[in-house]
Amino acid sequence: MSERTNTTTPVDDTTAEILDLEEYRRTWATPEEGAAHDARLGAEIERRACVCRAEARAATREMLRAWRVPATYLREPLDLELVPTELGSWADTFPESLRQGGGAILEGPVGVGKTTATVYLLSRLWLSGQVIEADTGRPLWKAPTGLFVAWDDLAAASATSHYFDVGEVSRAFLARAKRADLLVVDDWGSSDRGEAVISRTEAVVWHRWGQELPTVITTNTRGDQFARMYPRTHSRVTDCRARSAPGALWINGPDLRGAKG
Repeated sequence: MSERTNTTTPVDDTTAEILDLEEYRRTWATPEEGAAHDARLGAEIERRACVCRAEARAATREMLRAWRVPATYLREPLDLELVPTELGSWADTFPESLRQGGGAILEGPVGVGKTTATVYLLSRLWLSGQVIEADTGRPLWKAPTGLFVAWDDLAAASATSHYFDVGEVSRAFLARAKRADLLVVDDWGSSDRGEAVISRTEAVVWHRWGQELPTVITTNTRGDQFARMYPRTHSRVTDCRARSAPGALWINGPDLRGAKG
């Protein structure tokens, strides 16, 4: 399995018997018998593919957890009304658009649903996979890879990647962030970091842009503040050459975490 491939557990141990065309023709006494066998075989393959797709849908929450999505966003079904139309349209193009780079910067005040929208993108990423037949003939779910990281975690890994004691773990974390098919960085700039750490953190996004891998950033900055503070990162993530990616979006509304009543 390649490092950029996710697969679910095979659905069963049944192996489909797919015969060479000439051997197939010799096996059956009449064309009708051959056609009947072909129909049964096709129905069995589709049945197992349907089961595999259903298992993949059921495994969405588990996969999001493996991609480091916080548990609080996995407790209840996502409120799709919080997802901007531009993000939904972009998700409709997965996985083909994932090799165009660019991405999205979701700006807005606290609690308006920016992070929820990114979780929706990651769930669509997983469900954009497809059923493949393994060498054993059993169906597997193959999907792109995603990763959700908080700004503080990414910055901390960047700050300690050269340390002798914890550097190996930090470097492995940064390598995973660099190669994921879709990276979400949540709450960008939520804590103060030195210029050197910020540069190393931004370098992760720059690397991804060079590999044409999209990045999605959420931030509480307003207007052109992000572009002024992080011009090179803003330019790469909103790269207009990534035709289907939405670029910078402003999300506004009430604080959904506020007290009821």
